[in-house]
Amino acid sequence: MSDAVVVALVGVVGTGLVTWVGALTRRIRRLEAENRALWLWARSLVDHIYRRKPPPPPPAPESITDDD
Repeated sequence: MSDAVVVALVGVVGTGLVTWVGALTRRIRRLEAENRALWLWARSLVDHIYRRKPPPPPPAPESITDDD
């Protein structure tokens, strides 16, 4: 195999890996943000119940009500 072919293969594989890692990182950040929003909403529901506030309960965050 010539050097040019090896360099091209390494470039293609490297680009694919960088793209995959970037997509994975974005997904992890989105899931962490959604988890944080769910935790804050659950905390506000507990506070709402503990303080014996009347209905309606606090609204759900928009991030969990979006239809992806």
